[in-house]
Order: sequence, then structure tokens, then C-alpha cells
Amino acid sequence: MAYDENIYAKIISGELAESEIQKLKETGEWQEIQEILKATDQLVLPKHNKDSAYDKLVKERLIQKPKFAKRIILSMASAAAAALVLIGLFFFYSKDPLSFNAANGSISEINLSDQSKVILNDGSSLLKTSEENSASRDYKLIGEAYFEVTQNNSRFTVNTQNGSIQVLGTKFNIRSWGSNLFVDCYSGKVAVQYAGQKIILSQMEQAVCIGGKIEKMNNNKTSKPVWLNGTSSFRQESLKEVFLELERQYDLSLTFPESSKSFTGKFSHDNMEQALDQICIPMGLKYEIINTNTVRVYE
Repeated sequence: MAYDENIYAKIISGELAESEIQKLKETGEWQEIQEILKATDQLVLPKHNKDSAYDKLVKERLIQKPKFAKRIILSMASAAAAALVLIGLFFFYSKDPLSFNAANGSISEINLSDQSKVILNDGSSLLKTSEENSASRDYKLIGEAYFEVTQNNSRFTVNTQNGSIQVLGTKFNIRSWGSNLFVDCYSGKVAVQYAGQKIILSQMEQAVCIGGKIEKMNNNKTSKPVWLNGTSSFRQESLKEVFLELERQYDLSLTFPESSKSFTGKFSHDNMEQALDQICIPMGLKYEIINTNTVRVYE
């Protein structure tokens, strides 16, 4: 789960929006939070003397002593204590002790404790699901990421909603948005499991997993995924997934018509209008830029 203190604060204050709840439900995190909240109902916190704590802060010169601020500080202390209990329980109960995220419109580079490197594409998240002293290194990926895995005696597994990938030491890219799965191997070997099927990819081979079928293809054009160089590339992917990727890359609010069409092509990450042209023109679509963050695509 993505550890966002703002989420916990909103839960405590009752300000969590319906859209945020829905997003948590889609990722399976809402159930975890409910279990944590259920556990907090059974807790009894020790009695705390707020006045004594305030005086201690003043004595140690951690805060000034204007009288008007005392009530605010004490209220914040009470809220902070409740938040710490919730967050502490999450870390205790969570099956995912480590999580990493890339915000929309950005990528995030991660150095794991085993010296492996991961680069998350925009809007993606990586959750560690194995115990610290486990003989395996298990992660859950939502979205797209490039991996450079160090070789040691423990298995490295990446699970997605569409399939899983196992390696010992290699460089590879996983894209798992929607119902499709694409895996590119750049060095070493990876095992891809999808819809009850399993194949082994060697260097410069790609697994294309669509509609319950898995296909191995050659991918000898690049040594790293093109999105690391500022381009999103697609091969027979639904137009909906292409527009959702455009939303993430430019952090847009994008409306577009329903379509069963598929798209093969690419768009750039450094010019929004050019990116829209690269998608819309070959698909016979038009667009209107309403403001810097809102775009409407229409037929």
C-alpha cells in the first residue's frame, strides 16, 4: 500500500472523498484500512496529560509560549497521537512493509536493499510483499516499471494483476495496465506466467499477453524501454489505454469517446499538443484544449 499520511489524516477527520475511497477499493487497499480501523476500536490508549506535555515542550524550548497558541497546539497533539496509532498499526498489520510510487507526469528511481534498481513510470506503484528475512524477493507492481535485478541466491518475483514474472538476475520491463501484460527482457532470462501459461524470455525477447493468449516476439530495437527516453510506445493496445497513459504522463483530466479501436504508434512526453496529434490524427479524432489541465477528445 502507498503510505500517504494525508490519506490517514483524511480518514481520521472524515474528509476522505468518494473518489479516493473508490481508488483504494480498486487497488485492494481499502480492505486493509478497514481491518486496521477495526483493530483500533479495540485499543485503549493510556491517559495523557496534555498540559504537562505542553509545559515540557516550552521548557525544552521546542516551542514558544504565546497563550493564544496553546489550545491549537494541544488539539494538534491529540490528532497527531491518533494518527500515529493508525499509522503504527498499519505498519504492524500490513503485508506490504515497503512501497514506492511515481506521481502522474513523473518517473521515480528506486534503489532496493539488495542493490537492484527499479524505475517506475508515471502513476505506477511497487509494493514489497515478502518478509525482510525471506528467501525470496517478492513485489507487487501496479502499472509499468523497468528493473535491473542483482543476481543472488534468492528468487526475485514481480506479481501483477495480469500475471507474474520470475528472475534471478536480469534487466527487464513490465507494463501491466488494463487487462494486458507486456514484458521485455533486455538481458538474462525471465519466466512469464499468464492465464495458466508460462514462457521463458531471453535477451531482446518480448512477451505480449492479450486476451488470454501469450505470444513471444523479438524485440531487438532498443536496449532499454523507450519511455525512459521520453516516449510512450504501443502495439495493438486499446485506444482507451493509450488515452489513460496520456492522462498519467501529462497529469490531465481527459475525456474521450468510447471506442473499440486499437492503436499502434507512439507519443512524446515533452509536448502535449504534439502528443495529442500523434494519437488523434491517425485515429481520425479531434481535440479541444480547455485549459492546461483539461482536454476533450471527440469524433
